Amino acid sequence: MRRLTPIFFLWMLSWSANWSVPARGQDAPPAGDTSRAPLVAGYYAWWMTDAWTEMDLSLYDRIMFFTTRVDSSGFILTRNGWPDAWQDFRTAADSVGTRLVPTVAMMEAETILPVFADSVRWQRLVQDIVRMVDEADSPGLHLDVELFEPAPDATIGGFHAFLAALRRALPAEKEISAFAPAFDVSRMYGLDVIAPHIDMFYVQGYDIHWLTGPTAGPVAPLKAWEGRSWKDIVARYRAAGIEDARLVMTVPYYGYEWPVEHTGYGAPTTGDGRILTWARVDSLRLPDLRLSVEARLDKLAVLRDTLSGSPFYTRADSAGVYQGWFEDAESLGDKLDYVGRERLGGVAVFLMGYDNGQFTPLLEAFQERRTR
Repeated sequence: MRRLTPIFFLWMLSWSANWSVPARGQDAPPAGDTSRAPLVAGYYAWWMTDAWTEMDLSLYDRIMFFTTRVDSSGFILTRNGWPDAWQDFRTAADSVGTRLVPTVAMMEAETILPVFADSVRWQRLVQDIVRMVDEADSPGLHLDVELFEPAPDATIGGFHAFLAALRRALPAEKEISAFAPAFDVSRMYGLDVIAPHIDMFYVQGYDIHWLTGPTAGPVAPLKAWEGRSWKDIVARYRAAGIEDARLVMTVPYYGYEWPVEHTGYGAPTTGDGRILTWARVDSLRLPDLRLSVEARLDKLAVLRDTLSGSPFYTRADSAGVYQGWFEDAESLGDKLDYVGRERLGGVAVFLMGYDNGQFTPLLEAFQERRTR
């Protein structure tokens, strides 16, 4: 059951009334023309089982099924039931005009490095992806290749060749979208090279401070924080020549709580963080993730970083001092406003359901306002 506070309603109504999309060098599209309107997308995790039945899928233009996984030989060996076990989900999305596509994920160096360094393996992966897209007649696919260490030249070259081959292998109408890192530590995402092969970049707008990082801080700062914010990330993509309409900014419906040395901004962490969903989520869906911002705020006050606009809390117990950083209605509203104001390609939530529907009014207001 959705639980909305009066403060949330006041914020949502105020934000909606003032939301605007000023032109960036061109007139705004006429009423009813959504060809340049920012899209709403979401990542739906397989472990959320049938939570989609409680959601308004029509709010989303795109939904990425998260996820299928590639092994080090280049085969997609883990599909988590895609597509057959998700036929009802696919049918429901199709009935409201929402494009549901599979995510092909590679998130470990032990997989990424050998696959893209070997042309036999990445060509095998191209064939497996095409086969999976054809099997469900998917309108496209989403690539989630994440490497946060420098990659060897052979891996970088193979990744670029893989993307070019995949684009050639799929019909032009099949959209290829891809996770795009905030800052490319791996050097794999040479934007000038890969841009012709990717239709939409889903830009990493979260984990600016990460679970195992050395300091606590905002997970998705809109501004400030020493050049590591949304504004700096977007500037990097613009400088590389990527059109604004191809940039979809991802927002987290989760946060982190870290043990820290003190309660000040940017406090050094004394251990790994813990993941917080925004809302309390059904324990049958997330049996190993029982910590939520909602539960913490039953007893703690919301503080706000005036530099980034990000909310956080502090707490202490017999074991030490902690900071929890997350997103709420105000900070998410600021980010949706930024996407509209800058005429970016859209926004994508990660992960659908982690708010238990509490942020739905924000998406509804965003969707309604963009078509006026």
